[in-house]
Amino acid sequence: MPEQPRYSQTMPILSLPRRWIQGSSQVSYGAMDPIFNDRHRFLSFYRTVPNEIYETRAIARLLKHFGWTWVGILTSEDESGRRAGEELERDITNSGGCVAFLQRLRKPPYTGWNEMRQIAETMSGYSVNVVIVHCSRAYMDPFLIWSLKELPAKVWIASAISSHLKDFIYHLGGNLFNGSLEISIPKGQIPGLTDFLYSVKPLNFSDYSIFVEFWVITFRCAPALPDGTFAYESFFPRCKGNETMRMLDLFRYDAYNFYITYSVYTAVYAAAHALHNMISAKANSGHSSVSESLSKDFQPWQIILDYSAYSVECLNTTLRISQYKSNGVLAMDALRIAGDGKLVCKLHHYMQNLHFKTSSGDEIYFDFGGDPPTRFDISSWIYYDLKNATRIKVGSFQINPSGEEQFVIDDRAIHWHPNFKEVPRSVCSESCPPGYRKVPLEGQPICCYACALCPEGEITNKSDMPNCLTCPEDQWSNQKRDSCIQRVVEFLSYEDLLGVTLTSITSLFSLLTAAVLGIFIKYSNTPLVRANNRDLSYILLLSLMLCFLCCFLFIGRPSKTSCLLRQTAFGIIFTIAVSSVLAKTLTVIIAFNATKPGSKLKKWVGPRLSIFVMLGCSLGEVVICTVWLLLAAPFPDTDTKSEIGKMILQCNEGSVAAFFAVVGYVGFLALISFIVASIARKLPDTFNEAQFITFSMLVFFSVWVSFIPAYLSTKGRYMVAVEIFAILTSSSGLLGCIFIPKVYFILLRPELNTKDYLMGKQVNTWDL
Repeated sequence: MPEQPRYSQTMPILSLPRRWIQGSSQVSYGAMDPIFNDRHRFLSFYRTVPNEIYETRAIARLLKHFGWTWVGILTSEDESGRRAGEELERDITNSGGCVAFLQRLRKPPYTGWNEMRQIAETMSGYSVNVVIVHCSRAYMDPFLIWSLKELPAKVWIASAISSHLKDFIYHLGGNLFNGSLEISIPKGQIPGLTDFLYSVKPLNFSDYSIFVEFWVITFRCAPALPDGTFAYESFFPRCKGNETMRMLDLFRYDAYNFYITYSVYTAVYAAAHALHNMISAKANSGHSSVSESLSKDFQPWQIILDYSAYSVECLNTTLRISQYKSNGVLAMDALRIAGDGKLVCKLHHYMQNLHFKTSSGDEIYFDFGGDPPTRFDISSWIYYDLKNATRIKVGSFQINPSGEEQFVIDDRAIHWHPNFKEVPRSVCSESCPPGYRKVPLEGQPICCYACALCPEGEITNKSDMPNCLTCPEDQWSNQKRDSCIQRVVEFLSYEDLLGVTLTSITSLFSLLTAAVLGIFIKYSNTPLVRANNRDLSYILLLSLMLCFLCCFLFIGRPSKTSCLLRQTAFGIIFTIAVSSVLAKTLTVIIAFNATKPGSKLKKWVGPRLSIFVMLGCSLGEVVICTVWLLLAAPFPDTDTKSEIGKMILQCNEGSVAAFFAVVGYVGFLALISFIVASIARKLPDTFNEAQFITFSMLVFFSVWVSFIPAYLSTKGRYMVAVEIFAILTSSSGLLGCIFIPKVYFILLRPELNTKDYLMGKQVNTWDL
């Protein structure tokens, strides 16, 4: 029952006699070095322990499972340690973790107390609660002996090479490693071995000498010898004779879990199965002389356990057991038949194609590189006191033939160090909760970061997210920034107060305009109505009423139809209104000048001029609106930028230039009307309403000049409200300035609504 081989001592394995490598098949129960996968150098090398490169992947998965992203690594200063450290650092980094420190131990006498103390201080100086150890006993024990008091309680993760740390309890520091984890080669059952070990006594064997030193060191007594004397009697009391291995802590000697012993057992059976398959194939081929030839040329223990100086320590003693090879290598001799070396090739063939099950049910076979199925056990070390400890399997890691990794662990089965009341944390920076993102710190590893709250409109719904996620267009981040919520949809609706107010005012002015139109129709034959161009008055009143009604296109949820009509309809209708005002003013001027002797304007007196002016001016606005609709028509749109957490439904004008062209054209006609009305305002009062037109145009300019900056500075429903207010104000200005005085005379001063009175000089403007 050999103790665990010293895996990191690669050089003795590589310096085995040349005849082993070139002329034999080797089955190792402890060599995990990936260099043995080189089939050019080690054509017939096999092992019953997993490849070391997969061990680092198992450790990386373990770290990721517990969220340990800030760890330290302690390796040996040799080829194996350097390679393992680099592989560990690469795998940990690839899985999202960081290595706080990577310390390498040198073997005495090349290292001293100061160097070991500096390493211990480095390990203590980091906020690291997890340290990965990949060192053999020759490197690790001196460091622990000299630096034990300098090391704080941590979770130690021991690789398979470092499983000897469990034995440190029997020296100085069991409590230091309490609750630590081990990545070990898989254990298995060996039927009858435990009972056999319990029954072992030195005198039960003819070659009892190999047990004497073990008995002395283990039981601290002098065992009896066949001649009646006692070994080392001068140094120890005599043994009572009832000492058995049942009295020992089997955790220490691997006699209960069978980790290392099981690998040796598997290696022996692999060699035996390969030889059996080869001999059986020869026998079944009809060559009856094969078995005789084998028995003649191949002696039973020419599967050499090489009787050279290589040996291992058994049961943690200095006993030399020549049946076991150093570094866990069992060598099968060349077995040359007739000197042609064919048997070696055949044996390699049967090793390569080996497939059997052990007593524990584990399938054993070798891939092209000589590696067995990748399986690791994850164990937890529990120390009760300085003489009581156990190792519990808490998980496993394996790689299927398809390359799929399977990682299983039972967190509840792990007993952590007493200093940790719960699963230890080992992070450089605390986790950023949902709503925050990680901000890298300059000059620090990626695991060291600050947490920043996501900006408005962005969230993180998981911990430790590097970037915030932008919410969908119709959603917004909540106050905690950990989820997106529906935006408040806003538009100028008929339900809110502003919408109700504007709707009421619009309805009132529309009814008032309709009432004025009704009055003018009812009194259409009166001198006052006829004198003010009755047809143009009808058109003007109708267009003003439609202007008021256009406001309803601006209120309510924007739709494709409302967006197409709201600006173009208002622009065309209001253009007709202003054109009518311009036509009325020109009519007044022409009517006055036509009365002069020899005037050529008499032919323009009549309704034709008014209709021509109104249609001609309106046509320009129709052309602008048509081009607008064809090239860049307005459409329903959403505004999520103006107000936080709101989605404003609005009409996108499609072309801002087209919009201001429509408004500018109306303003241009209003300016002409204002100029013409200013010229006509000094004409005789009897024919003159130019003063009212002038004043209405002043109202129009005041409103729309104020409208432009107000429109550009507001957003959302208030921008729509500003435009509605401009429409209502300018339209009501025309209605009030031009028609209200006339309605006053028609309804309240009918005695002045006569032809004689209108022709007289006594009627002045303010009476009208």
